Amino acid sequence: MLPFRTIIAFLVILTTLLYAIPSNSKDDIEDLVYIEQADRKIIAIRDGIPATPFELRSKEEVLWLDSDGYIGALLTNERFIAISLSSSGWLEKPLKSKEAYDGSPILSPTLALLVTKERVIGFDAISHRFIEQSLRLDEEFVAAEANDYVAAVISSRRALGLASGGSGFREIRFRTSETFQSLKTTPQVVTVRTSWRILTFGVSSPSWSEVRL
Repeated sequence: MLPFRTIIAFLVILTTLLYAIPSNSKDDIEDLVYIEQADRKIIAIRDGIPATPFELRSKEEVLWLDSDGYIGALLTNERFIAISLSSSGWLEKPLKSKEAYDGSPILSPTLALLVTKERVIGFDAISHRFIEQSLRLDEEFVAAEANDYVAAVISSRRALGLASGGSGFREIRFRTSETFQSLKTTPQVVTVRTSWRILTFGVSSPSWSEVRL
């Protein structure tokens, strides 16, 4: 059996190490933005302070609404709307007539994503702006995922990465006969595995890196 002093010393060292390791879990990002619909009005509370509400248009319907961390967003039949913790107010991206989208938007504490048949629309709560990337007619949506500070969209032709505070979507194209296998995100890193490579993208290195298999 170990001496009592040795056990105490071990516990002190272990506790010190645990406190020294930075945590990147979503629980560290407090929910500071809250949005809600009240009849035809959309209301936002940011860090306990109400923002100026807005009224939906006469034929506008809310299809999806959510908030997380520093961002609140909603999708209507006419536009994609978002508000961040420190933006000047509500921001919007109009949708084209009969623009079809692939599933509901994806929301993380700092990023919102909407994938349509024609484009990928992102909202960044750090830079308080919408970011857009067009899709080709022969390009099919495959997968999308968002985490605390990064998001990714996979199509049949490429991977698109987006980091909070970045300049826009970063792409890496798939090679002929290269097939997508999996997508994984952590709070700051995106990892994509294909039949040929492992691709990574992150906040600290906002360009794609690859390791050949």
